[in-house]
Amino acid sequence: MMSKIKKIISDVLVSSLLLLTFATGLFSSFDHRLQDLFYQQNTPISQDIIIIGIDEYTIAQLGMPYEWNRRTMADAVSILNNDPNYKPSVIALDILYLDEREDAEADRALVEAIRNGGNVVLAANVVTGFVPDPTNPNHTIRAAVGFEKPFEALREHAFYGSVNNVIFDPDNMVRRTSQWFTFNGEVMHSFPFEIYRRFVGDENISYTPEKMQNQYITYYGSTGLYKQLSFMDIFDEDFDTAFVADRVVMIGVYAPGFLNSYLTSAQNEPMYGVEIQANIVQMLLDENFRSYVSPGVDFAILLIIISLTMLLAYLLKLRVTLVVYTGIILIYFVCAQIAFNTGWSITLAYPFVAILVIFAYQLIYGYIMNAIYIAELKNKLLQNENEILQNRVSVMLSQIRPHFLFNSLVTIQELCLIDAQIASETVGEFSRYLRHNIDSLSDRNPVAFEKELMHVEAYLSIEKKRFDERLNVIYDISVRNFFIPSLTLQPLVENAVRHGVLTRWEGGTITISTKEIDGNIIIAVMDNGIGFDENDIGKNCTGIRNVRSRLEAISGGTLDIKSKIGEGTTSTIIIPIRGLD
Repeated sequence: MMSKIKKIISDVLVSSLLLLTFATGLFSSFDHRLQDLFYQQNTPISQDIIIIGIDEYTIAQLGMPYEWNRRTMADAVSILNNDPNYKPSVIALDILYLDEREDAEADRALVEAIRNGGNVVLAANVVTGFVPDPTNPNHTIRAAVGFEKPFEALREHAFYGSVNNVIFDPDNMVRRTSQWFTFNGEVMHSFPFEIYRRFVGDENISYTPEKMQNQYITYYGSTGLYKQLSFMDIFDEDFDTAFVADRVVMIGVYAPGFLNSYLTSAQNEPMYGVEIQANIVQMLLDENFRSYVSPGVDFAILLIIISLTMLLAYLLKLRVTLVVYTGIILIYFVCAQIAFNTGWSITLAYPFVAILVIFAYQLIYGYIMNAIYIAELKNKLLQNENEILQNRVSVMLSQIRPHFLFNSLVTIQELCLIDAQIASETVGEFSRYLRHNIDSLSDRNPVAFEKELMHVEAYLSIEKKRFDERLNVIYDISVRNFFIPSLTLQPLVENAVRHGVLTRWEGGTITISTKEIDGNIIIAVMDNGIGFDENDIGKNCTGIRNVRSRLEAISGGTLDIKSKIGEGTTSTIIIPIRGLD
């Protein structure tokens, strides 16, 4: 019961943290990028819109646009409108003409060209600033605090709209636009909306700009698709006005260095301001409007997704939830696309992240609970495991004791046939060996190395009496003060004698050494016998397996055997000093 309550509390805590990430906007940038990837799909651009760019070539020929004599733009407008049968429907100048200049004649030329054309839309600005929030006097909001319009003579003959109609998201990407602004009761439309109005006519507009606030911008293509001509092409003798007939012609800066390029949701490369306005114009012509749902709706969606995934975690097994969660993500993205097609943009990243986090949480929680269960089970079985280990050691000892005794008695028997006096002495040595070491045979704990060495010395003394000069022994004992499992060294020495040096007619030498290296006790038994194939190690070698198992179980040690045919064998015991405590 307590475990279920803890699980519920843990689920509520994780759910609250996920909702808090939405409230704080922790993944808002990722959410925007995912929406860009999912919603922005290149579609054919309108052939009714072209951009004539004030590009680098134009600037090289005419200088900076804000330094031009206004007669230059007047001539361009006049050329575009020269043939009444092939004039553009709209000429949109994405350049500010806020004040009259000292060259009044040039200003009059621009006014006259615009008056004669009757199809020009000029750029204006909405000045924004922070003003008191009507709903909360203690806070401020950004709002329009003034309008910057073309100078009066131009306003009498041209239409105008705000070019700062886009909204920057926190990641400095341009994704949203507004088409309607108010200040002190005065209304200003956006630059693209005024272009749209002049192109289709007011009588054909089926919606109002008041309803077009905070719109999601649909980008129809990447940089360069709308640009058809350089501004200098207008003054070419071969320029054919039929190319611009009945189209929206947008003239604006199309060169770097003017702080007029912005990152958009269509691509990672900057897009010039006039291109963004062209996309918005096409969006208006296509009636391709989409709005963001309110934060409250996104929050409700996230709450439903979190509740559903948590509930499924209770009802289904973990492997099944992975499949179900994947299905939920796919279904959600399909629903998001349907909502987008009907004009609404909903959050994508937060439900996706929530499902992944909840699955990871269920996985980690299950792992922790399983680890706790295993730890408790290990604690319960610890005493039984110790008893099993002690039984294993006892069995191994029972296998080794008869082996050593049998070989010792056979040696004495063989000596009786060779030399009775030596046999008698050997029986005495064997008796003393048994009296001094019988306790170690039944001792399950490590014994002093000195005692183990006595086993080896007694055994070698018996073997030496039999084989005389065929068996030579060298002791190189540098370390003595440590402990070792009983009867681990003697079987290795016995193998070196009987299967090593004595297999050679002339016999050989056995070297027993000890030393301490890097916190380990190293015990080596070396012989110069005939050696053997290392691939045969472990085959029918019960004694070796017992020694290796007892070293590992009692002292945490290891046994390594290296042999080379014709050269001999080296058996090395490595016991960590920490394993001797």
